[in-house]
Amino acid sequence: RVAAHLPDGVARQRFWTHFFQNGLQDTHLTQSTPQDLDAALTRFVPQGSSATVPGGQILHADVAADNAFDLAHGIARAIETSDIIFHMPGIAPDILGLARRDATVIELDSGDGGNMDDDARERLKHQAAFFARQGSNITCLYRN
Repeated sequence: RVAAHLPDGVARQRFWTHFFQNGLQDTHLTQSTPQDLDAALTRFVPQGSSATVPGGQILHADVAADNAFDLAHGIARAIETSDIIFHMPGIAPDILGLARRDATVIELDSGDGGNMDDDARERLKHQAAFFARQGSNITCLYRN
């Protein structure tokens, strides 16, 4: 059913991620039914829609943690589900290790002072928005 509704592999991967994340939040559900799957597919990309992948999400996060254990759960989850991760120098390797193997991880040039100026942050926001419109989930990690 999913393959017939979403012929694109990226769209299917995103659908299953959303499906299981939402299923884990519904603690009263002990088993998903075919009707649950149909409803989730329709919510993800409505029947008759020309869209193949819904727009992605963007998270901009300041990271103070020096290891993945101390990272806020929401940030860790965003890293785990991101397609593209932009990060400042100084983000701990085990934090970046949370990324999927197929994710693109890009270290940002912080300039001489170690901080991004306002223009660089604005360019990054525009670039992240471009990729999100293409359906990619983006996480931008800043070191504070």
